[in-house]
Amino acid sequence: MKTVPFLQHHCRNCGEIFCDKCSQGRIALTAEDNAPLVRVCDRCMVHSATQLLLFFIFTLTGFTLL
Repeated sequence: MKTVPFLQHHCRNCGEIFCDKCSQGRIALTAEDNAPLVRVCDRCMVHSATQLLLFFIFTLTGFTLL
């Protein structure tokens, strides 16, 4: 039987496998009010946070890219 030296988790966003330390983020993957927070890798967490920040900046300032 193969033993695993550390617990592995898959990112619910990209599906890749990560150790616990590299998948500490929890986000809702849908915009529903009662959407559950699911485990995501650090890369997806940063990407999601950046997208959300840009959305709020553009929304609050009225800035458009066109």
